[in-house]
Amino acid sequence: VSFTLREVAGPQTSPISSAYGVNTISDAMVTFILDNPGVVSSPGSVSPSTIKGGDFRLNDFSRIFALDFQNEPPELITLATANASKTIIGSADPGEGYEWTGLAIAADGILYASASNGSVSQLYTLDDLTGEAELVGVITNSVDIRGLAVDGFGRFYGVDIYQDSLLQINPLTGVGRVLGSLNVNLNFDQSLEFDETSGRLYLSTRTPARSELRTVNLTTGATSLVAPYPSGYQIDGLAIASGRDNPLPWLTADLTTGSLAPGA
Repeated sequence: VSFTLREVAGPQTSPISSAYGVNTISDAMVTFILDNPGVVSSPGSVSPSTIKGGDFRLNDFSRIFALDFQNEPPELITLATANASKTIIGSADPGEGYEWTGLAIAADGILYASASNGSVSQLYTLDDLTGEAELVGVITNSVDIRGLAVDGFGRFYGVDIYQDSLLQINPLTGVGRVLGSLNVNLNFDQSLEFDETSGRLYLSTRTPARSELRTVNLTTGATSLVAPYPSGYQIDGLAIASGRDNPLPWLTADLTTGSLAPGA
């Protein structure tokens, strides 16, 4: 018996996916259903909310890995989704003049992070046990990457707030390739995250007018509005808890040789 794996065309529905983040205005962890970001609840406070990036690791939805710049050097931390309690893992130093701007965790559990000095952005790996940062390389064809995400196939993406563009990033070298304009004027920090159930890329963004949640077209870079957040919300550290039932509905296996018994 042999199978051929193929990617199902188009985004799939994801009724189970919920999102977490940190409201940097009210210093609170928030959670909401992906298709309704206008209704949020808070499991606890994060004070001060000096958080950059956020992601779950290896389908453990009880804690979010994030970067905290409250102290110098910054630290790799986890936040409990039940009550927002913080655990410090260790110092994570991006180097003089650089600040953390995003965090993404690959399917194999390796932590990646982006940092910027306002004109140059770099890609790093982080030790999940100590927080130690190791430089991968400069993210080329970018100016100021704010937000980092990785899909189930290991493809990395970032958003550049200077160019208002989406980039695909080589995780081995940091080489970036501009995919297209986000068709939205980005201000301040952004947060980027995949819903692994649907395969959609989400952007938690701050524009000159308001804060809102958007989806991103992976071919063109163009974004589409899901909905604005409530007034008084600016959400960073977006982490999507998805894949509990079927983590890859957009991946299917076709039987190419042999046969399977009914119900197998």
